[in-house]
Amino acid sequence: MLRQLNHTIIALVPKSEHSPSVADYRPISCCNVIYKVITKIIADRLSPALMQLVDSSQAAFVGGRNITDNIFLAQEMVRQYSRKRISPRCTINVDLRKAFDSVSWTFLSRVLHGGIERLPAWTFPGEERP
Repeated sequence: MLRQLNHTIIALVPKSEHSPSVADYRPISCCNVIYKVITKIIADRLSPALMQLVDSSQAAFVGGRNITDNIFLAQEMVRQYSRKRISPRCTINVDLRKAFDSVSWTFLSRVLHGGIERLPAWTFPGEERP
C-alpha cells in the first residue's frame, strides 16, 4: 500500500463549549477514503478466522461477545469465595495493560507462581509452567 494512503490528520474536537484542558478534547482521525475501504475489506476477510484465533475469555471488542460476561463471571467468583466450608482461596488482579509490549510472559508466570505452590493450568494457557 502506498505510504501516502496511510496519512491521517488528527483533529481535536471539543467535548463541550468550554474546554480549558487537552483532556476535554476528543481526537478524531481523518483517514484517506481509499485507506478506509482497503482496511474494511481486510477486516471483513479476517473476521471469520479471528473468532477461532481469539481466546473465548476475550469478551470485549469481539463480535457476538459482551464485556459484561466477564464482569458477571468475576462477581460470581468473588461471591462464591465468601462461602464457608470450602478450602482457602485467593483472588489476583493483574493489570496487564500494555504488558504484552514490555513484560515477558515467562517472567510474569514465574513471579505469579512464586509463593503459590500450584496454580491451575488455565492461568497461563499455552505457557510452559515453571
